[in-house]
Amino acid sequence: MMRNNKIVRGERDEKMKYILDYTNQPYLRFFEEISAVPRNSFQEEKISDYLVKFAQDRGLWWYRDEIWNVIIKKPASAGYEDHPPVILQAHTDMVCEKTPDSVHDFENDPLELYVENGWLKAKGTTLGADCGAGVAYLLAVLDDKTLAHPPIEAFFSVQEESGIGGPRFVDYSQFTAKRIIATDIIWEGTTYDSVSGAIGGDFIKKVERGSGAKQTAFSLTVSGCTGGHSALNAANCPANAIKAVARILFRVKNEEPIRLIHLEGGGIRNNIASHCRADFTYETGSKGRIEKLVREIAGELAYEYSFTDPEMTVALADLPGDTEALDESSSNIVIDLLHTLPSGSYLRSRKYGDAVFASRNMGNIRLTEDALIVGYMFRGTIKTQTVDMMEQTLCLAGRFDAHYEEEYRYSGYIAGKDTPLVNVWKEVYQEATGNDLYFLTMHGGTDVGTMIDHLGGIEQVDVIAIGANARYVHTTGEYLELASYERTYRYLTAILSRL
Repeated sequence: MMRNNKIVRGERDEKMKYILDYTNQPYLRFFEEISAVPRNSFQEEKISDYLVKFAQDRGLWWYRDEIWNVIIKKPASAGYEDHPPVILQAHTDMVCEKTPDSVHDFENDPLELYVENGWLKAKGTTLGADCGAGVAYLLAVLDDKTLAHPPIEAFFSVQEESGIGGPRFVDYSQFTAKRIIATDIIWEGTTYDSVSGAIGGDFIKKVERGSGAKQTAFSLTVSGCTGGHSALNAANCPANAIKAVARILFRVKNEEPIRLIHLEGGGIRNNIASHCRADFTYETGSKGRIEKLVREIAGELAYEYSFTDPEMTVALADLPGDTEALDESSSNIVIDLLHTLPSGSYLRSRKYGDAVFASRNMGNIRLTEDALIVGYMFRGTIKTQTVDMMEQTLCLAGRFDAHYEEEYRYSGYIAGKDTPLVNVWKEVYQEATGNDLYFLTMHGGTDVGTMIDHLGGIEQVDVIAIGANARYVHTTGEYLELASYERTYRYLTAILSRL
């Protein structure tokens, strides 16, 4: 392990060209700096280098493990030495999506930030405010010697966007605090009263390739869907491009014999697929009938999703035939499986304002030489409901001889509304705005549920979340409201001064 007495290599020394005025707003400077550092999930080594150098430059205790989780500790300010410590938490990885015309290289290029009408955005890519905004807050707190606060244990976790990897494997002996202030939330004046757990993995269905003479073929694409985070947008019931393609293929193959050549769609498991493509052969003489049927179904989809996905496009184009199409049986089973597997909201709770309490998401698919692989995620606030939903879906997939390979599983939590830490947050927000703190039932996962499990359970851990307004996270339309970002930092520092 890389601990607090080892010199870090690979330090960044290039000159930054700042676009934001960070006078009296140091978190803006740190946000710009981390926006120049690659930080896709499982590629957090460079951002961890940045964080360790930050700690070294300030003489702060630091710890880094093999997967690039980083912990930085700052002693209490004067007069707070005997106060209980607090964990500040943010994840360093971001969802890396870009527009079709973007040439951005997420492994090497800095994000191209710009401001529009008070919103911070990135040109052609996701912004990484989830959770870069929180990372910058933590750095600003660690850097400021004028703040009043108890001992701070700042936890910069990794792999949050790909299964809460960091908190599942970090060394919890490095923590002493039982209070957590998490920054992975995108609504000002809000904290979570519950957060969902999740199970992520792949459905795998073996297939057989056929042979035969070269045939005529079509390429079917569904694109322009709203997409976005499968938890944040589950209640809106948007279109899933994979499911739209499966619906079209199902109707077509029931009318005309077709065989799949290529199938690919979606991005990551925890996003709603915004695009999907399927190439398939068809028999001579059926072209016109297939084109007519696709137009009819495209019209149905446009009507059904006119509110949530007004930019959705269905396109059918001629394609040279291919001798490596699936055999007819495999092709039919793949189409039936994708059409049958559900995706979207599963359970809602009237107790929590009709919030989504359980859902399933078909996030990505790809057809290899010998298998269909379907990236699939189960979410739920109550563990037993989530497991039952998963078992039902596995039973359904089993009818098509598809099995599920689980990659990760992480916990959710239900928080108290009248704990010491929550009451401080209520007090700070009410004094600043005159409004009551809002409690959000979150159908997404965060690092905190897993952290709570390892720190003794919700009975022993006091937790709040705090963050600024950000919207359209996980999409290229993502933005961070700068005025909210400034206000929320003042809330955070006020909370720390009262702990």
